[in-house]
Amino acid sequence: MPTRRAVLKGGGAAAAVAVLSPGPTRAQARKPVLTIALPSTPETIDPHQFRSVLSGSIINLMGEGLLTRDPYTMELKPLLAESWRNVNPTTWEFKLRRGVKFHNGEEFNAECVKFTIDRIVKSKLNTLGKLTWPPAFGQETQIVDPHTVRFTTRVPDPMVPARLAAESMTMTPARALAEYGERFVTDRFIGTGPHRFVEHVVGDRIVVEANAAYWGAKPPTPRIVWQVIPDAATRVAALQRGDVDVIINLPLPLLPTVETSPNARVYSEVSSLVSVVLLNTKEAPQLRDRRGRSSRTSSGAGRGCSTARPRRPSATASTPARIPTTPPWPSSSWPRPAIRTASS
Repeated sequence: MPTRRAVLKGGGAAAAVAVLSPGPTRAQARKPVLTIALPSTPETIDPHQFRSVLSGSIINLMGEGLLTRDPYTMELKPLLAESWRNVNPTTWEFKLRRGVKFHNGEEFNAECVKFTIDRIVKSKLNTLGKLTWPPAFGQETQIVDPHTVRFTTRVPDPMVPARLAAESMTMTPARALAEYGERFVTDRFIGTGPHRFVEHVVGDRIVVEANAAYWGAKPPTPRIVWQVIPDAATRVAALQRGDVDVIINLPLPLLPTVETSPNARVYSEVSSLVSVVLLNTKEAPQLRDRRGRSSRTSSGAGRGCSTARPRRPSATASTPARIPTTPPWPSSSWPRPAIRTASS
């Protein structure tokens, strides 16, 4: 069950092999630029401010946290932290990966971890991480040495490793962003990830490029352009013309158009995303009354509005994280990527 981060992180490799050469026997060409069409401009490029799936997908190509999850088993895995242990019921210790540098050349160390956690949890900023790790836990970050940190809480918190694997806990450089402890960043992104920030033209595009100094596996695509195309039909037309390589958020009515196209195909993947419906009980008079809310949720599906059940999604699911990783595909019977292929 690949996470959004894992699926999008491998998008460059998948698109490269999906764009075929004219002859079936010729070697497949790897494109220097992968263009992905998305329906709206990301609301932020600050790693701790984003709320939408699309923004998080882009941000997490450039940034990393201490831990991550295996995209298929969902097990916790090391990332910027190499190991961790529970010292006592209220203390967790993390050993940091050595030799990692941010895109600006600043070294990743314990100081950066403390700066990041304090910015997320203790600042006045409305960060997503405050939902991931609520300040009510009274967490404190202690620097043991340059490559060791300890997190203490007022009460036992066995979920600390899981919280630090969330996308909302991306590490940031303490020195480069020192003046942004109490305000969001709007014009840059400095992370440790496999891609680095190039430009953000609001309403038009975000461009990232491969980080040549990345500590891990080198990204297969030198440059990725996230192109904003609000209209769904226009996105599909751009895919068919070859103006873009990948489109996301394919509306259900346009699914047959892509499926029957000779040079495009649809691909879906099991995801860890959970879809919910939230009711604003402060606006509509009918929803202010608890009895009205109860009648509506019970009559909707018999079990309320929120749903969370694992399934193999069809290609009709309008979820954004539908960019394939690397071939071979999980099963020959699964839908194929919504990626343009050249005519043979």
